[in-house]
Amino acid sequence: MKKIQYTNLRIYKTVLQWRQKALGPLAHYLANHGVTALQVTLFRLLLAIPLFFMVGEWPLWACLLILFNFFLDSLDGVIARIQNKASLKGRVLDLCTDNFYIVPFILGLIWTNSLQPFWGAVYLVNMLLNYFMNYLRFGIEVGKFPFSFSKYFFYAALLFYAIWLINVFDLLLIFWAVFLLVDNIFLAYKLYRS
Repeated sequence: MKKIQYTNLRIYKTVLQWRQKALGPLAHYLANHGVTALQVTLFRLLLAIPLFFMVGEWPLWACLLILFNFFLDSLDGVIARIQNKASLKGRVLDLCTDNFYIVPFILGLIWTNSLQPFWGAVYLVNMLLNYFMNYLRFGIEVGKFPFSFSKYFFYAALLFYAIWLINVFDLLLIFWAVFLLVDNIFLAYKLYRS
């Protein structure tokens, strides 16, 4: 187990160094012109509004917006380290913004009748419960738990939909909603026992 944790940490540090080198010049430019990591993160939150409208009607544009969000997500951390303003508060806001994107994504699909509202509600409620219970158990490292990975499956399904116009959102949503429901039952039991 320790070898796996060490390997994961080594991969994480390698990715962090690569990101610092690749985005360093742009981050320095923005930091020198008064742009802060907090401003980039808040801008990412604002981009969730057009995502709601794009996801069901213009899936290819929504894919591009999500890619731009990933780019900004990488950039805000580099800016924070350049300005020596990396903090727990900034990390929490960044994590919340990362995981918030799935909310307008799901709601936009429901709005355009691309997704069943019942399973969308089950998924979102269980996602929030999962986030809360994992936070109670593990604190800030909650971003590394299963519900946060489910968003990547939805993003991949959006790309699939944008290219081939085949809707697999309901199947994914049912799977993740049931998975999170079962996971939440076990988490609640573990929290009760501790």
